[in-house]
Amino acid sequence: MELLLKSINHNTYKDVSDYLSSDTKVNWYDVSKNSGREVSNANGDMILNVINDKWRIDIVTIPLKKSQYQDFFSEITPNPRLYAKFKNPYTGQWKECLMYRGDRTSEEQWAITENNTVYKGASLAIIEL
Repeated sequence: MELLLKSINHNTYKDVSDYLSSDTKVNWYDVSKNSGREVSNANGDMILNVINDKWRIDIVTIPLKKSQYQDFFSEITPNPRLYAKFKNPYTGQWKECLMYRGDRTSEEQWAITENNTVYKGASLAIIEL
């Protein structure tokens, strides 16, 4: 997957594609309001009221060395809002979205020396605003 990230504080995109594992997923979902059976009529019909659609990217990295880890997160940590550019899997066209970062997880896998720490694949979600 090709993914470019840019902090709201920066002017240029960083290509983080080389850091991504095959577990990274692009999701496109509908945002609805007053939908479902709990708001249905007396016939029990489902009601669907889509008010928008949004993108979510569930990022999973490959194991990273300390310097790679810091480079990867350099566009993610300065501000909770960031821009993402990625290929729309349905059209093949580039898509640019203003997104926010969700929860982030990481875990040190092993440390050979201070500078050679390797981290297991980090995971985080970025969600379109």
